[in-house]
Amino acid sequence: MGFIGTSPPAARITADGATEQARIAAQVDTAGSKNMPGHIAFFKDSVGRISVLRYLQAFASIPKGALVTNVHAAEATTGGVSSSVLSQDPHMVTVASIGKFDNGPICKGISAAEVNAAGYWSWYYIGGYCPDAAMPTSYASGQAMRMSATYAGRLSSAQINASFACVGATIPIHTVAIALGVASSASANSTGSVVINGWLM
Repeated sequence: MGFIGTSPPAARITADGATEQARIAAQVDTAGSKNMPGHIAFFKDSVGRISVLRYLQAFASIPKGALVTNVHAAEATTGGVSSSVLSQDPHMVTVASIGKFDNGPICKGISAAEVNAAGYWSWYYIGGYCPDAAMPTSYASGQAMRMSATYAGRLSSAQINASFACVGATIPIHTVAIALGVASSASANSTGSVVINGWLM
């Protein structure tokens, strides 16, 4: 199995690898994009699970399985680059930070490979099956997951049908994915499999 299609047609979607994840990881590009920014690809693993991926550029290094968002304007200025450019680039992503819910960051994907440096291009899961999503602990199958407000770039359990008595608070309860409970994480440095809600764009 492997990449089964792209939209639009891509120049570089095939790679060698012993596993499905290795084939995707082999697509990380260091010298510039090999496909169109924002390219959409469809990937099928050895048991028929379908993943939807998007081709994006990293603002900084990104661990495999990390949740990503577009670059926050305040973060963009630390790199000496105009924040008005980076924070508005729909194809530039960074690890989702905690405590930045004032400007409503929405998860843009889950890193499909280890991205070692700023400017590297790689694939990010945006829909369907995701075998590697960073979580702080194990979660049962069927648990709704949201961007963590405690651990940067990770999923945590979402509060469903919760009642809040506070006024004026910003509470990040946007559900990103549903835990599958297959090869679920056992520690904060592990990943677990999830199915993504809709498409993360």
